[in-house]
Amino acid sequence: MLDLKARSAEQNDGTPRWAYLRTAFEELRRFASVYGCNEEANHTLRLYENVMARREHLQKPLKMTKILSLPKASELLAEAETMLEKATKQFKPQFRHALRNRAAAIGIGIGLPARPSDVHLHHVFGEGVFFDENTGCYRFCYRPHKTEDTWRRA
Repeated sequence: MLDLKARSAEQNDGTPRWAYLRTAFEELRRFASVYGCNEEANHTLRLYENVMARREHLQKPLKMTKILSLPKASELLAEAETMLEKATKQFKPQFRHALRNRAAAIGIGIGLPARPSDVHLHHVFGEGVFFDENTGCYRFCYRPHKTEDTWRRA
């Protein structure tokens, strides 16, 4: 625990992020329970997780601060265009493909942001990403779906 706490504090101006530590203990507890760790160890991990959760609630989340500091969509699209221009000047195909893939990821992410479950289900080669031999280009086929449960909660 001291290593995690020190690492988190080092990356965050000397103050550990309790959400990071809570998540680490949560994952460790889940791992321990799946692999048959004894009840006393599971109980201890749960106690640490609960302590971190209480501390987490007292700390202002950094998520919104980080989100507000992200570039605007127009800036990101300009960056994607620059990547595409650089791709045309690259001699090695792997560099051209890498730049084109990055530019595509930016464009698709802005135009049609995907939920994690959609990425898992659809952003798979042969499932939602295809290579068109006729044009020599990759094609994306992505139709976002809300689950029935999401519709009921909305």
